[in-house]
Amino acid sequence: MRELLAKRIDPATFANPVLIDRLIEYSGGHPRELLRLLRMACDLTESEHIEAPTVESAIDKLAADFRYWLQPDDYTLLAKVDASKGAHVGNDERARNLLWRLALLHYNDGS
Repeated sequence: MRELLAKRIDPATFANPVLIDRLIEYSGGHPRELLRLLRMACDLTESEHIEAPTVESAIDKLAADFRYWLQPDDYTLLAKVDASKGAHVGNDERARNLLWRLALLHYNDGS
């Protein structure tokens, strides 16, 4: 993920390398979401370097985008998945929609 980000922007653009890790963490390990967060951070920055408040604003904006379309039942399913610690909780239409919209991620280890 760091290499992907470095192909898009000079890592020195970040005021602190920890901020890169923060974007990676909140991307869920998904390349498209990482680049989406990076784009938001670039759009929001008002200085030469991307600072911590800008990264936090990008993360908040991404969360707001998800909250816009998530339904109350979606939160119930997401909480169930989180509590199951990776166990399969079904593949109904709601779960497929969350996977498609990247609110729920499926990893190669089956979690």
